[in-house]
Amino acid sequence: MTTIFKPTFFQAANQPQAPVGVSFNGAYAQHAKGLSSQPATFVDPQLRFMEATSPSSQEFIADFASERACVSVHLGNPDHPATLSGYGMDAELLEVSLLAALQRTGRDAIDIAQLPGWSADALIPKELIAKIRELKGEGLVRHWGVHARTVKQAARAMSFLGLSYVSFSASDLGMEAVPGILRAANRAKVSVVVSVSPDTPIETITYLREQPNVWGVLLEVRTQNQLGGAIETLSKLRSATSGRIHRIA
Repeated sequence: MTTIFKPTFFQAANQPQAPVGVSFNGAYAQHAKGLSSQPATFVDPQLRFMEATSPSSQEFIADFASERACVSVHLGNPDHPATLSGYGMDAELLEVSLLAALQRTGRDAIDIAQLPGWSADALIPKELIAKIRELKGEGLVRHWGVHARTVKQAARAMSFLGLSYVSFSASDLGMEAVPGILRAANRAKVSVVVSVSPDTPIETITYLREQPNVWGVLLEVRTQNQLGGAIETLSKLRSATSGRIHRIA
């Protein structure tokens, strides 16, 4: 059963709710290619936040992401063991990976470039931080962050200078770890992007959206059933906020 947790720190008055988006992984993108009908037609032009966690899902979202949508991509290949030191890539491969993501998504700049972690103790090498800052200076990246795979990694990533976001999956870290991570991010004045299962209770998603340091909430789509769950959840969220100024995505 999914835990519904309560607010545990101060929330600014009239704080606008964070947008809700959809995150696609490579397995689902490959599955979708074999479908006779376009599975992504549910994404209306108002959806403003999408994430691709693999090269194949970058190509997938390029087919329907609007020009105004914020696109987040994971650089590197977190699904396989690292073959190089650091985070599985060097500065040159990081640049190549980003340029390839730009080509796959058909964009001039990536809104959020996420560097995935490999272990709880892995820190991003200085060379990669320097390279991502250089790419940002060239206008190829608007924001960069770290996708933390453990609670310890999330805490350590918050100390990186110039980092815009720390993202993590509540499905991986456990919903019970989320309040502590949000408190740490609040102290570090770092924004977070939280990924959750599409069947997460609306109350929990709403709580996350209302936290001042949560930039966005992503619904994870890994299977066709989860796509259906994401459609249903987005519909419920839109109904719940009907008539308000809060944005869904």
